[in-house]
Amino acid sequence: MTWVIWRQHRIELLITVLLLGAFLAGLVATGQVLAAGAFPGSSDFANLLESFMSAILIPMQFLPLLAGVFIGAPLVAREYESGTFNLAWTQGITRQRWLGMKLAWLGGRILVVFTLLALAGSWWNEPVNALLGPFRDFDAQDRFT
Repeated sequence: MTWVIWRQHRIELLITVLLLGAFLAGLVATGQVLAAGAFPGSSDFANLLESFMSAILIPMQFLPLLAGVFIGAPLVAREYESGTFNLAWTQGITRQRWLGMKLAWLGGRILVVFTLLALAGSWWNEPVNALLGPFRDFDAQDRFT
């Protein structure tokens, strides 16, 4: 069952890993500059940083919705459309186990991705909090520093 799930969703996994890697690389590149304190203390830089954070944080609030639309919704619909559910349900696997395995595998992947995003975002945001104050984006942070 795990092999079938891997074969059906390997393209989505590859795309997820590539997007996550690109996003984490961008956070690490800019985060190292911020952590080193290599930024001017002027208000122009603070305004630029604030607008950059707004441009990043607003789209990130829609990531769970996009994950549900592009990963969760086609989960069962693709099976019905292609007719592979007939094969899966006649191989000695109950419908509950089939759905449970698919949800566990894909849900686990989504959980790992969003955990990595939350940890990387917290690390990146520590020097920003020191510059702009912690209440600029308090609702989007996972802890108060």
